[in-house]
Amino acid sequence: MMTGDGRGRRPRPGQVELPLGAHLVDEGGLTFEVNFTDRLDCGIFLDHRETRSMVRELMKQTMGSKRFLNLFAYTGTATCYAADGGAKYTTTVDMSRPSLEWARRNMARNGFDSSDNEFVQADVLRWVDEQRRTKNRWDLIFCDVPTFSNSNRMRDGSWDVQRDHAELIIGISRLLTRNGCALFSCNLRSFEPDMEKLERTGVRIEDITAQTIPEDFSRNPKVHHTFRVTRTPLPEGAMKKDGPRGGPRFRPAGTDIRVAVGMAGQVDPGTVAKVRRIWAYKPAQRFQAAEWWQDLREVATPTHRVTVPRVRRVAATPTHRAAVPDRRAGNRPAATPTHRVAVPDRRERPLTSAGRGRPSRPMG
Repeated sequence: MMTGDGRGRRPRPGQVELPLGAHLVDEGGLTFEVNFTDRLDCGIFLDHRETRSMVRELMKQTMGSKRFLNLFAYTGTATCYAADGGAKYTTTVDMSRPSLEWARRNMARNGFDSSDNEFVQADVLRWVDEQRRTKNRWDLIFCDVPTFSNSNRMRDGSWDVQRDHAELIIGISRLLTRNGCALFSCNLRSFEPDMEKLERTGVRIEDITAQTIPEDFSRNPKVHHTFRVTRTPLPEGAMKKDGPRGGPRFRPAGTDIRVAVGMAGQVDPGTVAKVRRIWAYKPAQRFQAAEWWQDLREVATPTHRVTVPRVRRVAATPTHRAAVPDRRAGNRPAATPTHRVAVPDRRERPLTSAGRGRPSRPMG
């Protein structure tokens, strides 16, 4: 009998292929495939047993679209827990094809083999950047990163969790829905998050490691670090209801909202100008422009202030009158002392030879 929200009966082990040398283990009412002989990594991280249970409970409490994202997913055990907690849509991302196939078998073995469960083979760092430019957003994200990687398929050639974690956490926070949260974990014993950079970019991070260490690992509390990640709430009036696919649709609140932008005191004029142009002249792309504007606001320093653009007509003032000529009456445009319009009298201009600018020779 299945645990969680009771979607149905799990298939018997014989209905899902069990590779040679693999075994089945039960954890938290779910069944997972492990291999103790052919691989150094057996297929499940025991120290994250409580973390996986937390994923299930968080998903049960999630309202709305109930979308779950698992990054560096390995064999998809966290995805199984999220599905057991009632996730309607799951996305499992990893660079390794064998790991993704393993994750598919784990999901199918526990009865979660519908088309609403997506498996993506990709470089996680590049994939997160690509998703930030789309409307795809998730209510709950789990990311258990490796300490180090130098795979040739990675965008930057190597990954170091202490060096590169801030950019990844910022990117993950941008994929959350309005009330979404993420669990970020790593097993580097000396890991220290860059709190200053994360807070400057509108990311809240809370250390919940003590809640995720199982009792049988209590002698070694640094076996991993786990953090709860959320986004700093936007000012009132700056957002409207969630867009399609559960993603937030940002709306700048108008010209009365002044936004300080800049990184280390420097503003990128090109980016600001681009956002203004898109917001003013390309309504179909306003979602992307507003998200860029939000990113600018969250890397702000008080040294620069920029007003959110609003499309409006510019009214004429006494110092600048737009004169419209009456061509039917043959009148010249009306002129004011502060803005004169000169109309040349062609009869007084000397005749010139074509294109040379010299007086033509008299005829005869």
